[in-house]
Amino acid sequence: QKRHDAFFAMIQAASRAAETPTLGGAAPTVMIHITADDLTTTDTGDGRHGIAHLDGVDAPVPATVARRIGCTGDILRAVFTPEGRILELRSIQRCFTPTQRKAIVARDGGCIIPGCTIPAAWCEIHHVQDHAHGGPTETDNGVLLCWWHHHHLDTSGWTIHMHHGVPYIVPPRWIDRDCTPRPAQGSATRIRTRIRRTLTRIRT
Repeated sequence: QKRHDAFFAMIQAASRAAETPTLGGAAPTVMIHITADDLTTTDTGDGRHGIAHLDGVDAPVPATVARRIGCTGDILRAVFTPEGRILELRSIQRCFTPTQRKAIVARDGGCIIPGCTIPAAWCEIHHVQDHAHGGPTETDNGVLLCWWHHHHLDTSGWTIHMHHGVPYIVPPRWIDRDCTPRPAQGSATRIRTRIRRTLTRIRT
């Protein structure tokens, strides 16, 4: 699994490079077909989960796959009539801009989950408040997570909260019985601050 995650992160990092080939001037694109209800609803209420369809794949996939792909990609929303006519086609800004990413990288340093050593260049940006539920694409709502922690956050036991623009990580009970929130500590400036405070305590 670790080798798979590392390989996937390498592919994603390479896809962001300027030298990566394009298709008709645009980056390679995966088309996902899903209803608005399935995209925003985890469960349909009768035990069935929403589904989505990928171009070129015959079998449907769970709606969670569409949400995970959408979390790191742009969304182009097409609205159809029951007869199939396109009524509206608009792009929804879901991806963080390069400038926003640089700011988040400077703040977080890398994957913010304690103990994870994946560097910032291989990380994705996670919307702390889900974009599908109104979460803005702003630096105060974005944190760096490696591919594994990003795609397994819902089942890993870790949760993330923002407090005045600073990410706080809440560990699962099997790590901390009290689930004490702790601020992310990955940035170089925060590391230097901790070192200075430690040296000050030693000297006094």
